[in-house]
Amino acid sequence: MIHKGLMYIFHELSSRNLKHISVTDLPALIQETLVSKAQPYSVTKSLDYLHKLRKIHQKIEVMDLGAGSKKMSKKRSISDIATYSVSGYSELRLLARLAYFKNPTSILELGSSLGVSGIALANSAPNARVLSVEGCPNTYQYACEHIQPYLTGNLQFVNAEFESFLQNNDIMYDMISIDGNHRYDATLRLFDKASSYLNPGGVIIIDDIYWSVGMHRAWNKIKQRENYMAIDLYQSGILAKGKQGNQRIRLKG
Repeated sequence: MIHKGLMYIFHELSSRNLKHISVTDLPALIQETLVSKAQPYSVTKSLDYLHKLRKIHQKIEVMDLGAGSKKMSKKRSISDIATYSVSGYSELRLLARLAYFKNPTSILELGSSLGVSGIALANSAPNARVLSVEGCPNTYQYACEHIQPYLTGNLQFVNAEFESFLQNNDIMYDMISIDGNHRYDATLRLFDKASSYLNPGGVIIIDDIYWSVGMHRAWNKIKQRENYMAIDLYQSGILAKGKQGNQRIRLKG
């Protein structure tokens, strides 16, 4: 199996710096998101919550519906989940900036975990309806009980398996974040189902596109889809809907 370190080396050798990309090659939304030096206040609130979680040693039983953690057993401390299974600063900043500059009316997050990224999304787009879906009942319950001090009221948590949720969905979204399962076939299915609920001009963010060979294979196939611009940031991949052709840009992390 190809080592993740080799995938990172490949990414760095084959990617370009943002300053070498013509602004005409990027949608305005992506330019603003990647060039801006601003740290939305929502990131600060997310980080406050994350730091608190990393000090909590209470354990919960976690039901993995996807590939599962490479480092943890099923019974996990909140601190371990916050350390290994929750978005870090760079991912939170990306989500917050995308939500802020996109100014969406509706956001879907597939993979709530403890709710850290949901805070960033909801507070960056206070006028949007944000639905965050978590498959594990215990993780969902913990997030619901502890996240309220960090919210403004526009975030709704749903406990459901992702594909089941999408089968019953009747809402169109301006922004969709996919962070869960991490299997090749499941990632392809999730993208195909979720993208059918994406409004024209919308964006999809897929996290951990180099998490495993299977995830990277799924990303390579997804970025060939028609009418999307694909931007590879190593930690995450962004797909902007409605762009001409199959533009694919790999940027250094």
